[in-house]
Amino acid sequence: MYTALTLLFLYLMLVEEFALTGRQAFAGCVFLATCTYFWTYSRNLFDGVLCAFLLTAALRYLLRFRREGRTIDALLAFGSLGFAVDTRLSMAIPTAAGLGFVALFCTGCKLRGLTTAVIALAPFAAWQLCYNCLRTGNPLVSPVQTLQYAANNALDGGLGTGLIGLLFSPGKSVFVYAPLLLLSVAMFPVFWRKYRPAAAFILCVFVAWLLLHAKLRSWYGAWGWGPRHFVTILPVLAIPALVFAPSTWCSRWGRVAIVTTAAAGFVLASTSLVGNWHYRMTLRSLAGTLGDEFVWSISRCQAIDMVIGAVNNGRVVIGTGEPASVPLASDLNNYASNRINMWWYTLPRAGVPRSVVLIAVSMLLVGLVLTTIRLSRQRTAT
Repeated sequence: MYTALTLLFLYLMLVEEFALTGRQAFAGCVFLATCTYFWTYSRNLFDGVLCAFLLTAALRYLLRFRREGRTIDALLAFGSLGFAVDTRLSMAIPTAAGLGFVALFCTGCKLRGLTTAVIALAPFAAWQLCYNCLRTGNPLVSPVQTLQYAANNALDGGLGTGLIGLLFSPGKSVFVYAPLLLLSVAMFPVFWRKYRPAAAFILCVFVAWLLLHAKLRSWYGAWGWGPRHFVTILPVLAIPALVFAPSTWCSRWGRVAIVTTAAAGFVLASTSLVGNWHYRMTLRSLAGTLGDEFVWSISRCQAIDMVIGAVNNGRVVIGTGEPASVPLASDLNNYASNRINMWWYTLPRAGVPRSVVLIAVSMLLVGLVLTTIRLSRQRTAT
């Protein structure tokens, strides 16, 4: 639901603020959903996915507040950001960027916007201060800043290592798991010239987010799939690419770039869904081969290992490969992680009648086809 709602607000933004047709906006949302690791996190219990929805919704309402000056939009924007900060402390970064956006670009309604922001953020701030006091005894110290969480959250990592890893490492670079962002980088100069307020917000969030998470001791997101912290801001970072994808498609090299990034992203995302990356890392850990190479090695990094794992799973399904086994894992986990890790494939193994699974799959497919047809027919912006 969180990923679906994120795509909903992204669709609305592309149509309302950037004048894409319904068909173009729909294609862009499908591009983000299926050709990046946003797809993988649609079924992962990670609070960053909720924050991705709240951030995307907040940006939509900020842009509409700048365009129409309605107080309700500012209230919804900063209410979403306040909820996001209470969910994940690092969301203070886009909250600060939102305040700066109102101060710099909402010239006709600046004072009203900032006043509304303070009113909207106040209850969330009070709740967070109270929660901090209950957990740590200090209203200004969050639980995630305490020693027990230092292995992941301590800000004593090497900034240079984190920056290089998040941008260029084969195992944890955000561009490996979301190749779409390469198009955003290429399109950002023209996006800056045409949509400077939105571009300034996106740039501010990206730079501050990158610097903060590069400084973390666990900058790569521990055993997460790819740089998991960046899932939260991925929909916002994809906007420049999606806005100019229709015009880019008009040239031959533009089509090559879009198809290449889409194909690379789809292959990696689909292999992470077919298999189980956490299971693969557990196997490597038990074998004593899980070291820095899963981040830095080209041939043994997390991304390549998952592709190899998906191929092995396919061989097991057709009967030409042998499944691996994690001793402490359940029978169902071992079964799914060595074959097709999808609910429609594993539910019969758990005792659910195949007829029930077939009915459920059929209903979803019919709904998918009908809604896709309807969305694809929306040629003009509303």
